[in-house]
Amino acid sequence: MEQKETTSPSTPSPDITPGITIRGNFVRSINFAMQQNYVPIIRNLTVQNETGNPLTDLDLKVRFQPDFAREYTCHLEEIPTGQSVEVTPVRISLKTEYLFSLTEKLLGQVTVELFQGQECLHTLETEIELLAPDQWSGLLFMPEVIAAFVTPNHPRIAHVLQDASKLLQQWTGNPSFTGYQTRNPNHVKLQMAAIYGALQQLEIVYNSPPATYEIVGQRVRLPHTVLEQKQGTCLDLSLLYAACLEAVGLYPLLLFVKGHAFGGCHLEEETFADCVVDDVSAIEKRTAAGAEELLLVECTAFVSGRNDSFDLAIQHARNRLAPPEQFTCVIDIQRTRSSGIRPIPLQLPSQDTQEAEEGTPGSRRKSAQAPLALDQSLRDRVVEGEGMEPLTKQKLWERKLLDFSLRNTLLNFRVTKNAFQLMAADLCELEDQLSEGKDFRILEMPSEWTDTLRDSQIFEMENQKDLIRTIATQEFKSSRIRTFLSEAELDKRLKGLYRSAKMSMEENGSNTLFLALGFLRWYETNVSEKARYAPLVLLPVDIVRSVRNKGFVIRSRQ
Repeated sequence: MEQKETTSPSTPSPDITPGITIRGNFVRSINFAMQQNYVPIIRNLTVQNETGNPLTDLDLKVRFQPDFAREYTCHLEEIPTGQSVEVTPVRISLKTEYLFSLTEKLLGQVTVELFQGQECLHTLETEIELLAPDQWSGLLFMPEVIAAFVTPNHPRIAHVLQDASKLLQQWTGNPSFTGYQTRNPNHVKLQMAAIYGALQQLEIVYNSPPATYEIVGQRVRLPHTVLEQKQGTCLDLSLLYAACLEAVGLYPLLLFVKGHAFGGCHLEEETFADCVVDDVSAIEKRTAAGAEELLLVECTAFVSGRNDSFDLAIQHARNRLAPPEQFTCVIDIQRTRSSGIRPIPLQLPSQDTQEAEEGTPGSRRKSAQAPLALDQSLRDRVVEGEGMEPLTKQKLWERKLLDFSLRNTLLNFRVTKNAFQLMAADLCELEDQLSEGKDFRILEMPSEWTDTLRDSQIFEMENQKDLIRTIATQEFKSSRIRTFLSEAELDKRLKGLYRSAKMSMEENGSNTLFLALGFLRWYETNVSEKARYAPLVLLPVDIVRSVRNKGFVIRSRQ
C-alpha cells in the first residue's frame, strides 16, 4: 500500500534571511492511535545554509497551534556555508489528553523557526489534521494503524468468550480455548466458530458504512462500543471479531475489498511476511479447498436478521474475492504487533452495568451448530520444485588442499556477492529447526523499513527493545528469515547462489553452499587493528525454488 508524507520547503517572505532554507517531512494527519504507536508528526528537519557565511549558535524551534504538543527546541552549533544539517529523530511530545478529548477532526498548524540569539532567521509553516481518537485515516495512509483499534483486553470481550466457551463445551466436551497448542487446524476452526456463534447470539444490528471510507477513512466503533450499542458497520464487526480471536491467542486478519471489510484467521501459528498484503493470490493460495492455511469469515453474517451458519459465513467471504480487481488488501494483526503497533489504551468506567446492556438470555438466539470439519486431503502435498529428493551427504577430507592463509574464507570471511547476512534472533533454535527438516523462506527486508512513517528509533527508545530482534523472532515463528537486502538485490543474490550450488553438485558432486552460524573475531598479531572473521559453525544447506510461495527456501542437507 502507498503511504504518503508531506515534504514542506520554506516559503520566502520579506522578513527572512536570503540563502537559508528549511525543509521537513511531516505527516498529514495524526490521532491518538498513531501517537500511541510512535508515529512522529515530523520525521526529520533539514536546514540548508547558502548565505555565503557560516551560521553559528542556532536554535531550531517548533511550535504548535492549537497547543496539541509541547514546544520543541534543538541547538545547532554550526552550519558551514554551502552545507546542510539534518535533525532526526525529532522527538515531539504530543499531549495525550488533548488528542484523546477531540470529538471531530481539527486543522492544526506546525511552525518551525530558526533563531540566532533573539533574531528569527527563517520560518516554515505547515498544516496538519488532528483526528478524533476513533477516527481511522483510511487505506491510503498507514493502513496498518487499524490494528490499534483491535482491543482484545477489554473486559467486555471476556464476556463474549465466556459464552463462546459454552459452545465449545457442547461441541467438544472441553470449554478451553487453546489457541494453536493442539496444532490441529480443525480445533482452530472450532474456536473461530464458537466465537462467531457467541456474537451471533447478541443480536447486533448492522449499519451501512460510508461509500468511500476506503479512500478517506471513517469513524470506527471500538469492539466494546459495538457490544454496548449493539450496532456496527462491516468494519466495526470485523474489528470486534478480530479482538475476540486475538484474545484467545489466534492470529486474526482484516480484509478489505472495494466498499467492504470482513475478517479472517490463520489456521497455523504463522503470519504474513508484511503487515499489509495487497496480492490477492496470496489469499487465494491459502484458502484453496483441501489445503486451507487460513479461513475468511463474513462478519456481517452474524448480525440480527440473519441466521447464517459459520460455514456459510466462510463461503460468503470466499465469494468476496471472486472479482480479484475488487480486492484492496489484507492486514495481518499479529504481524503488526511484532512491528510495534499495539492496541490503544482505554479508560474503563468504575461501574459497568454489563449484564443489563448485553440483554437477557431470552433475547438471544438458540445455540449455534458446530461447523463441518476441514478437508485436509491436499494439505502438505504441494510440490515446491527442484531438489525435493534428499541427497546423500559426502564427506571428502582433502588435507593436501587445506589453506591456512588469509585467502581461505573459512579463516578470513569477506562479504561478496556470493554471501549475504540473515536476521536471526536465536541461532541455536535456527540450527535445531533446520536439523529437524524444516524449511525457511528467505525474504527481503520488511517493507515498513523503507516506506513506513513510523520511527524505529523512537520505538526502541520508548520500549528498550531491538526492533530487528523483535521482527526476526516473529518471522521465525512463521518459517521466514529476513535479510537486509532489497527485493531486487535479494532475488539476484539468491539466483546466483542457486545456480552456482546446482552447477557444483552436477559437475563435481560436492556441495558448496553453507549457512554460517556465528563468527569468531580474531587478529593476526597483538598490535593488529584490523579484525578478521572466521565462521564457527557451517551447516550444509540447499536452496530450493518454491513454486507455491515464489522465491526460494533453504533446508538442511543433513
